Amino acid sequence: ESLFWQLSKIGGGKFGDLKSVVPNIEKVLQRAGIPKGSGYRIADGSGLSLYNYITPNMLNALLVYAWVEQGIRTHLIPTLPIGGVDGTLKNRFHDTKAYNNIFAKTGTVTGVSSLSGYANGGNGHVLSFCIINQGLERGGIARHFQDLVCKAITEQ
Repeated sequence: ESLFWQLSKIGGGKFGDLKSVVPNIEKVLQRAGIPKGSGYRIADGSGLSLYNYITPNMLNALLVYAWVEQGIRTHLIPTLPIGGVDGTLKNRFHDTKAYNNIFAKTGTVTGVSSLSGYANGGNGHVLSFCIINQGLERGGIARHFQDLVCKAITEQ
């Protein structure tokens, strides 16, 4: 969220001013191939607002853009938890090919669980992915599904 609000200063806006930050975010979205008016909504930078709207395809497009842009990738990848090793993924993927091969960010709000990032695929390629499960009563079901997907893409 701090980075989000820092973006409000670019172009002379006031720090923390949503009207200043949205045009800067929209420029990045457009560079990633997500045109203005394609249905997204930016309410805050934490991802905790239920008024943020972005599709998994849009988020995946941002991940691809971040990977292709060396200047972004260099700074982004070290910030992502590693499957089975640290952060929110420390207790996941043990004894599977996904261990140490998933670099992703979790997200949770009431009824929603997500996992988005990169996987070292079993075919030697780096793959981006975005899984958003919603309408949940229990997050464990979503995390189990996410783990199965990650295991599959690291084995194939």
